[in-house]
Amino acid sequence: MDSSISKELKVGDPLPYDLILAKGQMTFPKGTAITPDILRIINSGNVVQVTFDTPLGERITDSAPKTVVKTEPVTQSGKNLAKALILNQARAAIISHTAISDDPLEPVLAELSGLWSDPSMQFQMPSIVSAVNQWVESLTDMQYVPASVGWHPVSGNFIPAHMVDVARMASAIGVELGFETGKLSDLAYAGLMHDIGELFIERELLMRNGDLSQPEINKLRQHPRQSVEWLKRAGLESESVQRLVLRHHERFDGSGYPFNITQKVLGDDDCILALCDVYCAMIAARPHRRAFTRRGALKAILSQKDLGFPAKLVNQFASVLGLYPPGSVVKLKSGDIAVALQSSKNSKWRALLINTEPESESHEEIDLNNLSGDYIIGEIA
Repeated sequence: MDSSISKELKVGDPLPYDLILAKGQMTFPKGTAITPDILRIINSGNVVQVTFDTPLGERITDSAPKTVVKTEPVTQSGKNLAKALILNQARAAIISHTAISDDPLEPVLAELSGLWSDPSMQFQMPSIVSAVNQWVESLTDMQYVPASVGWHPVSGNFIPAHMVDVARMASAIGVELGFETGKLSDLAYAGLMHDIGELFIERELLMRNGDLSQPEINKLRQHPRQSVEWLKRAGLESESVQRLVLRHHERFDGSGYPFNITQKVLGDDDCILALCDVYCAMIAARPHRRAFTRRGALKAILSQKDLGFPAKLVNQFASVLGLYPPGSVVKLKSGDIAVALQSSKNSKWRALLINTEPESESHEEIDLNNLSGDYIIGEIA
């Protein structure tokens, strides 16, 4: 006897299950009230109803549903769901893999999230200093861009996760470019703090999915200044960190803000932080758009050579990330699904092989150079 039921999602209803959307890696937890915006996002992904079998429900939700929500398998929503489940397993695999290293920036993410929820909270700067020191020390052993960048579970907002992603990525890119320890620390601090000024901007404005008026755009463009003012009040007096934060939206051709400065003033570290800010923003979902694939984001950045960013640094950035940047979910010639852990730089092709069977949560690390006849044939996400 088929115990599954079908349920149409309507505004005002609570979600009876966790809903995971593929393109933007967006998760709506069980019990979330469906708003017009959430329904619009779901419908934009062609997801109206979702199928879960019982074992899958047990793994994705805290408690297995008594009934199963389903859709017709031939619909586009079924295809979206299949991709979403692959991405969810990929995310879980990356988190499991990176947790082994006891990433020192994870506690910073928790603290930034708390500060976002309550801007009056006392920020513990000494703990941030300790975390950055540990992170920079760990970079000498890591020597590749963390695959976990862009794979944070989506919560009430995206800004704390984005700041930690930029810190991780900018400092890791700095290692590849030969930056000394002091510059790596500055990039990590600046990444962690570059958008802290958005605490002072109305949340409705930050989370809006529609067009902004020019006065609203001007208000958003003040956040680099506000971030620096916050840093001064918090006691982080480093002039180089303040400079990096202030310039993270400046561009090589003078089209950036808040000062419209150009290549004559910008340093390599300014441009690296700006590059990583753009890349990390693109590979994560935003209220007004879905996430870009990692290759798609890299392609967009390559189009900005000598416009937004100097061509030399763009080429170096692309060389570090490789053809399939770390964190890319890819399909192998064998038909297997894997997550790229390390780019092809220096002929290293490390990946995490994902078992996509519903009853399995296993994954294993592989070296694609040692797989006879197997290679990446395309990017899934």
